[in-house]
Amino acid sequence: MKRLLVFQGDAGYLGECGARSMKGGSLMVWLAGLVAAPLVGCTAVDRRETVIDIAPTTGALALDVQNFAGGVEVRVDPRFETARVLATVRVKDSPGKIARAAALSRVSVQARIEEQGPRAVLSVRSTCDMADTAGHRADLYITLPRADGARVVTRDGLVMLVNTSGGTEIHNERGAVELRTSHAMNDPVTITTVDGSIYYQVPSASSGVFDLETLNGDVIYIDRLGETRHSTGDSRRFTGQLNDGGNPVVARTNRGDIRVWVDKDPVALTRVFKEPIPDPRSMLFLQGSRRYTRNLPEDHPEITTPIRTRPIYE
Repeated sequence: MKRLLVFQGDAGYLGECGARSMKGGSLMVWLAGLVAAPLVGCTAVDRRETVIDIAPTTGALALDVQNFAGGVEVRVDPRFETARVLATVRVKDSPGKIARAAALSRVSVQARIEEQGPRAVLSVRSTCDMADTAGHRADLYITLPRADGARVVTRDGLVMLVNTSGGTEIHNERGAVELRTSHAMNDPVTITTVDGSIYYQVPSASSGVFDLETLNGDVIYIDRLGETRHSTGDSRRFTGQLNDGGNPVVARTNRGDIRVWVDKDPVALTRVFKEPIPDPRSMLFLQGSRRYTRNLPEDHPEITTPIRTRPIYE
């Protein structure tokens, strides 16, 4: 028997307008925010939490997330006894046109356990029934005791999976993807994103036939403890086989780095910035429409040779 609890918080109107705090003489800033709010509009915020009990008889538990927009963070810890989905819903409010509560009601977040024999799937769905969803999002924070497989589809946010396992499929748009796990990954993995970097960090007991490629960025593959064979590639592409595995591990992005670590403690490696630090040379428009300002010919090395560093193989 499962217990389902749903908690819905109060929506906040000025919480996203920069008019929350009055520290250190910021009263004028707060007042300015109040004046400007009716002119530029604010973001209405609502926080919703769903708690689902997992039956003791449930065997393998998978995760399936489809988010219309927003980040998705998943954390697995065997000390958890329930599955929890915390959704922070944000909608761009238009004062005088759509009331705050009405705008928030247009976004739906649902989570439930779907039994499939001895197995189960935690299904999370967020939707927005507005024709124009620009400025609307649902950032999801999911915790569960185990995840024996995961599928995540979203856009406009970071996707982070920590300590998941099993077959994995992640599709993101306009956001980075980071998977860090202490569980051996020996099943197929596919990670794709548009305008974002990909980070894949696994222990040495993992395996796979790696196929990594970025159209604009660097591919870095570091194997400190495993056994990688048949490795080939350049700064944008890498193929190789880890521990004689046959499971495909595919990663693709059009713009961003792809970094793979096979390490002793892959979960501990974190980063503040999920995207590559901008190269100051890109401000020179070496390959852009403004290169005429430097009178460079078409065959100049700065135009014909991309700015890129070499990949790292260990």
